Amino acid sequence: MPKFATLALKAAMKALKPQMGKIDLEHQRVMQDKAVQLCKPGRPTRYLPVEVAGMKAAWEGPVRGAPEDRAVLYCHGGAYLYGSLEYARVVAAKIALAAGLNVLAIEYPLAPEHPYPQALEAAVAAYRHLLELGFRPEHIALAGESAGGNMVMALLLKLKALGVPLPAAAAVLSPWCDLGGRGESYRARAETDVTLDPDSITDAARMYAAGASLDDPLISPAFGDFTGCPPVLIQCGSDEILYSDCLNLYLRLRDQGVNVVMQTWNELWHVFQCYPIAESKTAVAEIAAFLRRGLGLPVRRSRATAHPFRVMQRP
Repeated sequence: MPKFATLALKAAMKALKPQMGKIDLEHQRVMQDKAVQLCKPGRPTRYLPVEVAGMKAAWEGPVRGAPEDRAVLYCHGGAYLYGSLEYARVVAAKIALAAGLNVLAIEYPLAPEHPYPQALEAAVAAYRHLLELGFRPEHIALAGESAGGNMVMALLLKLKALGVPLPAAAAVLSPWCDLGGRGESYRARAETDVTLDPDSITDAARMYAAGASLDDPLISPAFGDFTGCPPVLIQCGSDEILYSDCLNLYLRLRDQGVNVVMQTWNELWHVFQCYPIAESKTAVAEIAAFLRRGLGLPVRRSRATAHPFRVMQRP
């Protein structure tokens, strides 16, 4: 059962949800970037703005102690329509602090101005940038939430197709994996999801794909061949419409022999890890431990308070 403060926040978000659908795209972009600032981690980070393949980007890391030969590439969410570097930095910083790692967050081009495949091409360029900096593939991990989770999984498929050495691990938070919206949870959990609704997701998918097939695995990674890909951690809330996307991705990866773990938090919502709640600290600590293991580093003892969640993993 979530804590009282978490349930209160959830109720407030549910009350605001109908109003969000009445705001145009440009104002939603501005509001998202401003609202997410309330979710910044309480501790300072070492912040270094850079340019990567013509994109704004930034390194987020702990003030001291991060290994300089390891890196995490972070892809932010926002249905491929929203999200700036300021938005991306928030979850990237949380992961950086919890894992003691340097995390590179990118501001990739957004639809509808820049539809598929421009965002994916930007992610490929960012990964190649890390290789050019001298990071070994086994010392690079990927992470992303929502559409950023889609981007992470599509990036694995694209790198595999290009013959580029794959990273060591990938952590995806509430990944949006079937842009056709065919999962059962799109209908069954539309009322419990306090942030997303099926109609908005359908519109976003149309704008991002811009006429390309929603069955293309580089657009809907739920249909991809991940054989030979590195370990993957999937996290989601039980109340979100993307639950089916997460479950179907887990089952596909499991059946293709990928080392995959899925963690589900009861009664929580889409990308709850972004919010300043106790359950978020536990989830981010799990992400941190997974990434450190994948990168061949000892797992750090977490100070996060334990909260129950369901775990499925490949036997």
